[in-house]
Amino acid sequence: MPDERSGDSAPTSPPRETGGDWDRMWAAFHELRLSSAVERQTRLEELARENPELAAELASLLESEPRGEEWDTTGRAGELLDLGAEAFSALLEAARVGEQVGRWQVVGKLGEGGVGSVYRAHRTDGELDQEVALKILRPDALDGPLLQRFARERSILARLDHPHIARIVDAGSTLEGVPYVALELVEGEPIDRWCSRTAASIDERLDLMLQVCSGVAYAHRRLIVHRDLKPTNILVAESGPGGPSAKLLDFGIAKLLEEEDTPGGVTRTQNRMLTPRYASPEQLRGDPITTASDVYSLGVLLYELLTGRSPYGESTSSSMALMRSILETDPPRPSEALAGDASRDAEGRADTGSKAAIETAALRPARRLRGDLDAIVLRCLAKEPDRRYGSVDELADDLRRYRRGLPVLARPDSPGYRVRRFVTRHPLGVTAALAAALLAIGFTTLVFVMALRLDAAAERERGERLAAEQVSQFLIDLFEAADPALRVGPEPKAGDLLERGARELATSGLEADLRSRLAAIVLRAQVNFDQIDDADRTWTDVLEPLAAQASPRTRAEALLARASILERRSEHRRAARLYDEALRLVPLSQDAGAQQIRTLAQLRRATVRVKLGDAKGALRQIERTLDELKERDGEDRRGVPTVQLEALARLAAALSESGEAQRAEPVIRRALDLARSHPGVSELVRTKLLEDLAIVLLHQGRAAEAVPLFEQAIGQFEAILGPDSLRLPLTELGAALVDVGDFDRAEALHRRALDIATRAAGLDSPRRAAELVNLGWMLHNRGELDRAQRLYEESLALNTAGAGADGPALVPVLNNLGLLELDRGHHDAARPHFLRAERIVRAAFGEKHPALGFLWTNQARLEHESGAHDRARDLYDRALALRRTLYPDGHIETGLTLNGLGALLCESGRSDRGEHLLREALAIRQRFAAPDDWRIALSESDLGHCLVESGRFEEGSRLLRNSLPRILAQRGEEDPRAQRALLRVEALAESSPTP
Repeated sequence: MPDERSGDSAPTSPPRETGGDWDRMWAAFHELRLSSAVERQTRLEELARENPELAAELASLLESEPRGEEWDTTGRAGELLDLGAEAFSALLEAARVGEQVGRWQVVGKLGEGGVGSVYRAHRTDGELDQEVALKILRPDALDGPLLQRFARERSILARLDHPHIARIVDAGSTLEGVPYVALELVEGEPIDRWCSRTAASIDERLDLMLQVCSGVAYAHRRLIVHRDLKPTNILVAESGPGGPSAKLLDFGIAKLLEEEDTPGGVTRTQNRMLTPRYASPEQLRGDPITTASDVYSLGVLLYELLTGRSPYGESTSSSMALMRSILETDPPRPSEALAGDASRDAEGRADTGSKAAIETAALRPARRLRGDLDAIVLRCLAKEPDRRYGSVDELADDLRRYRRGLPVLARPDSPGYRVRRFVTRHPLGVTAALAAALLAIGFTTLVFVMALRLDAAAERERGERLAAEQVSQFLIDLFEAADPALRVGPEPKAGDLLERGARELATSGLEADLRSRLAAIVLRAQVNFDQIDDADRTWTDVLEPLAAQASPRTRAEALLARASILERRSEHRRAARLYDEALRLVPLSQDAGAQQIRTLAQLRRATVRVKLGDAKGALRQIERTLDELKERDGEDRRGVPTVQLEALARLAAALSESGEAQRAEPVIRRALDLARSHPGVSELVRTKLLEDLAIVLLHQGRAAEAVPLFEQAIGQFEAILGPDSLRLPLTELGAALVDVGDFDRAEALHRRALDIATRAAGLDSPRRAAELVNLGWMLHNRGELDRAQRLYEESLALNTAGAGADGPALVPVLNNLGLLELDRGHHDAARPHFLRAERIVRAAFGEKHPALGFLWTNQARLEHESGAHDRARDLYDRALALRRTLYPDGHIETGLTLNGLGALLCESGRSDRGEHLLREALAIRQRFAAPDDWRIALSESDLGHCLVESGRFEEGSRLLRNSLPRILAQRGEEDPRAQRALLRVEALAESSPTP
């Protein structure tokens, strides 16, 4: 016969589904919690001889039992009072049958719950013929946490009115002042027993689950979390033509989301009253509870309804083992659990035909569960709340999608997630955050690449699934090398792990295409760690030979990885050739993987075009690619938007480098917002976008705003990648600090970057040479010209030894040496540096490289200061023509040339033309810099001087006087430009018109 149950179902004895040891411990706990200390110790010793583990758990549970306010057990008198109160309650409850409670007469007892007893009661006021489940608080609980819990439950039930929740009918107090609540009487049985008794089909079980989800979602919308969802709290009643109906009971430990958890007894009592078998990991840990906890419990319920067993199998026989499983163990897929049970049942049959029949009958529903239902259940059971469904409504939607034969939103865990779970379960293997850093940077990228290569259909194919599993195992083996419990010798560094991974791939038994793809990931990780020399070796020793044996598409991926090294080394022309070759290897296709490779190659080729001087063409290409991405991905927003993020980041960089930093800012902010809103985007990608935003602000002249963003990015990079990966962001922050005049901090950062480069690559490396130039430029700007010169010359020697006397890496060093001599007024010493740099650029890059614009503008300044105005005019004209060709109107570098040419024309007697160019240059600088920036002040000083010399004294003197304090404050009196501005102001007295 079905049970007639309603109301509270947190019984004083445990539910029978929780297992033998738990039953014994629960009974012993209630037996001993009021015993004297001597009696308790004697009983525990007896139990320890029989079952040491259970005795230890029981002792721990008894020690945690609250004292004082909750239980007065501090002396024998208190014990006697408690026992007397319980006895009185028992007598009073037995006498309730036949009692009139409000308008209800108690007919009989239905059961007991955690806070009192539940009775069948009949309405006697004559208004209606009605029966209810009458829940009455235990008389001994009239003060303390149980009374609070009972009052909370009544309050919560009063907010609920739903067809799948047992509703409240009445509430009040008995003549003795004991609270009661009358609930809808549900004539039914627990959902699992009903499904078993009726042999319900999978579809019928899912229908009931949808009813349960409807009730739970309704409660959630009213900010109520149930926290104790289990079969005995969900009764199924036969309700006529509408079919079976599920009713949700017992909101005794429910939580109002709008209220905070209290530190007192109510919370502790509720934690003890939950049913561990159905509790979420966060409930067992004591973490904050959200609706995600109910999603988890529904997942356990669904698992049991579909398989007839717990997700954690036999571990439920021990409470400690059960808790460990819930917290640490990934349950098997429901289909695997069902198939395994069928095989074990069949093994017990001697008759071969009978065994086969059992396997066939039982494996049929297992096949039905495989795939979508497995994915739905396991998404509910994710250990991390944010990996579950975002709401019960989402779970119900996916169940309905499954019923209608539509694709479900839940997908099986990716190889990358399984690797992350491995790291979580083996924390000793990630000492110093090395393995975690590797996982965060390279291998989540790998998962993304594989996800694009293996679309929804291909993912189901056995061969591709095997490849994914091989990848997972490769990564797990790599992480085990860092586990101090397994390794011999010192802890490996991040670079060591990557290098080991590359070596293993060279000789691995994996298929060549897969090895090549993995090697490309390792190489990109090395680039992310700024291990350029290691990445070069990975290319030469591993990836290049593997790529030669791989498919065209995989070879194209390898070329993209190789080109990333060349870009980091500023070998842009060689990188461009590799991108072109990759595009030839992967023609236009509808295949998602091929489209991705083509898109990345086009984006990166466009960025190189900016470096090579074709900024306008690069911008057009990137914008076209973004339009294509928008059309292609418009229907599916579920995937990680990695390619779109790269497109936006590269567009912002191209705009910024093309002098359109104002246009770049909303683009990079859009990318950052998209990355932050998508949970699948790695923290490294978000941090890189934050760094890109800081760079855009720096290019706008907003260094003060860029500094805190650089600092935040550096902190996050260090947490993700470690301190040895910070060379480039430290250099960028140093440049921003120079702009705001904080030279001491800038020097410290540049020296730290220099130390990183020296440790990583050696004393004679190109990276060290680059950092010497950066440190030298900082000192140069501070006016320490002798120290700057020594660093420039050391860098020049290193670059000459490494790249030859005509290597392009020499160009920035030669340019800086020329400027240094120019600032000293040593024009003859400056000229050879500029001319040598010009010859190298023309030989390496031709006549239209952006570097020529810098060199010609600097040479023009030299000739201007030397008095060779015609020669200076020719150089300024060439630089201006080149920059107007390369860049959009209003580019910051065009403004530099305009400023120099305007000043020259003013001094040459062409004040009208000169003033026009100076005003154009000032307007450009005002668009790129903050109003008080020293560069704007320099332009104002040049324009003011031109105006004074042409007889426009009032406006000119105002500009000169207003600009001087800003120049002195930000550049210092030793700066040559500050000295020139000061001399102009001092000369005003002599040039002032006579009154």
